[in-house]
Amino acid sequence: MTEEARCSFFDESAGRAPGRGRLAGRRLLVVGGGQREIDDADPPVGNGRAATILYAREGARVACADVSGPAAMATVAAVVEEGGEAFAIDADVADPSAVEDMVARAADWLGGLDGLLLNVGVSGPPLGLAGETPDEWDRVMAINLRSHMLTCRAALPVLADGSSIVLWRRSRVCAPTAANRLTTHRRRRYRGSAAMLHRKAMSGGFVPTSWPPA
Repeated sequence: MTEEARCSFFDESAGRAPGRGRLAGRRLLVVGGGQREIDDADPPVGNGRAATILYAREGARVACADVSGPAAMATVAAVVEEGGEAFAIDADVADPSAVEDMVARAADWLGGLDGLLLNVGVSGPPLGLAGETPDEWDRVMAINLRSHMLTCRAALPVLADGSSIVLWRRSRVCAPTAANRLTTHRRRRYRGSAAMLHRKAMSGGFVPTSWPPA
């Protein structure tokens, strides 16, 4: 590999390569496109924000949704700074009515949808299974699992043929200790299908992908 090719590959991997119009005309909704503030002078860019910026750089118009309105607006500001087009939506996906409103607002602003990136998720208690409570379990499941179903259900009527839905989340409910073997087993069993779900509207169904590999 030449030095020029190596530098080009590194820029692409680091998200610094210029857009090439690969998503021109696409209308995308990114759920979880904001980013939490952390105590870091040079914080890394999170998956949702990075995806929103790169989608727009490649020519897509993007609706960026997040539970934090300011975080979503900060992502949109980064898109606009590059000359892209994005729109911020504040939505708590644990609330079914908020999910319906989020999808409706995105479809209205974009004039339809060509794809979803579902990047939202939270972690469970730091004490593991022993520290789990019914309310905390329900909260995690509402955000990490039910919200994806609700978003997909709301979006199906407005998704164009050939659209894609990508579920992009790896979260840990309980730490893998001897006391948590049941939860750990379930996480290993489902991580491949739950980490990413890819829907092609033209295929008429859901196609689970094998990421991450077993």
